[in-house]
Amino acid sequence: MPNRENTENLYYSYDINNVHFVSLNSEIPYQKFDEEYKLAFQKWLDNDLHLTNKRWKVVYLHRPLYCSMPDDYHCISSSKWMRNLLEEILQKNKVDLVLAGHVHAYERLFPIYNNEIDEESLKNEENTYDNPKYPVHIVCGAGGNREGYENCKINFFFLIYFFIFIYLFFKILLILIQKS
Repeated sequence: MPNRENTENLYYSYDINNVHFVSLNSEIPYQKFDEEYKLAFQKWLDNDLHLTNKRWKVVYLHRPLYCSMPDDYHCISSSKWMRNLLEEILQKNKVDLVLAGHVHAYERLFPIYNNEIDEESLKNEENTYDNPKYPVHIVCGAGGNREGYENCKINFFFLIYFFIFIYLFFKILLILIQKS
């Protein structure tokens, strides 16, 4: 893994074309570490994001910074703790996209920072956005559901549509990366 001597593989970054990826281990109970460890981690993340010259910045981790399940511990306590640790650094360094899992649902949030949606970037009644000033957060933890959300009926047409959408999304993303 990159940066092994400094981070013991708990977090690292790499570049593919014009995208800078940062992988963070959110399963570590950072709240149990001393301030020196947390500050070293935050300093590494801040420096790493600041020093890249890539056009796109993508951070991925297991636990989300935002999710909407109101009765879910992970969307209340855990997410709040992760926001306190990371959000200011991600915003300051203009991270474009934050990918997370853990919560067994799919959510794409509007550009958000400090619990505020970037309404200035919303362009029309379809709620699309252009050049947002906050990161977009996607929670894609749908696999392995045992949290009570599995009682919904499966719509196979939607499932086919979803897989086609994911395929096209990554195909377009690769084309955009190669052009930039």
